[in-house]
Order: sequence, then C-alpha cells, then structure tokens
Amino acid sequence: MMMKQCRILYIYHHQESDRYIGSYVNGKRNGFGKMIYPDGSSYKGQWKDGTRHGQGEYTFRNGDKFKGEYQNDIRHGVGTYFYVDNGSTLTAHWVEGYQIGHGKWKNCNFTYEGRFENLIPCDRGKYCFDNGCELHVQHSFKRVPIDVNINEFLRGEIKWETRRLSQSVKNRNRPLLDIK
Repeated sequence: MMMKQCRILYIYHHQESDRYIGSYVNGKRNGFGKMIYPDGSSYKGQWKDGTRHGQGEYTFRNGDKFKGEYQNDIRHGVGTYFYVDNGSTLTAHWVEGYQIGHGKWKNCNFTYEGRFENLIPCDRGKYCFDNGCELHVQHSFKRVPIDVNINEFLRGEIKWETRRLSQSVKNRNRPLLDIK
C-alpha cells in the first residue's frame, strides 16, 4: 500500500523557542518556509527533510545576511555574504559551511578578486579601485588559520606583502598616488 504524501502549511510558535511558517511533508519541514530563531536571526528559503536545503537567505541577529545555497543545514555552493555595518559583499563558493576558493569582495571604493579562505583573502589576488588603479597582492600566509577574525582583517591588523602595483591601461597617465 502506498502512502500519500500530504503537503500542508504549518505555523509553529513556542514562547521561548523557534517560530516556523511554511510547508510540512510527512511531519518535516519541506518546500518553502521561514524560521525565526530565539536570538532574532531568521532563515527564509527551501527546506528538505527538516533541514535548510536549496536556495535560502539567513539573516543574522546583527543584520548581516547570507543569500545562497544550503545543503543539510549548512552553507554549501555559491552564495553572497552581505555586511550590514559597511555595505560590503562577498560572493564566493562555500563547502560544508566554510568559504573556500575564488571570490569577489565589493567594498565602498574597491573590489577585490582572488582566493579566500574562511572569509579572509589569501594567496594571490587583485584589488581594483574606483580611480582605475589595480593592486596585485600575494598574501604572506598560504593558509588562513581557523581562528583569524574577519574584523581584524578589515581593521588592517592582518598584514600581507605586495608584489606588484599597476594601473589599468585607461589610467596609465595618472599618478599611482595622489598626495595633496
């Protein structure tokens, strides 16, 4: 005998727990739904067998967001991390919750493309500034220690060595540094 799958819209709320609005299949979150966690963070997107799975958007308690692919409740695949405090974004590849490989970091006046590991640029990369200058870097660490803090990097507390400074062809006649 075949059991018929039933898809229902379910609203779950507990005073000191999670709140979920979305579809259930066979007693588990499946399909599209939104979960609001006790700390104020939330996830809106696809679910499979009770876990985040597929496209989704997670909003952290501080307002940062991750929008991308999930597999078995963790980031896995292409996704973009949005930093609310400075407006920058990091679009990259994620493997089992860790950001690894090539990525593109857009900040207010520059874009960085290169290899990242755990949200930190590592190995070779290129900064492109709004004024047309490019900065090619070789980070002095080949692998990022797991305990490196992204905020230390953003404040300039983590150092790297510069291999080459160049400009794009269209701005070759401009000075590299404009000191006033």
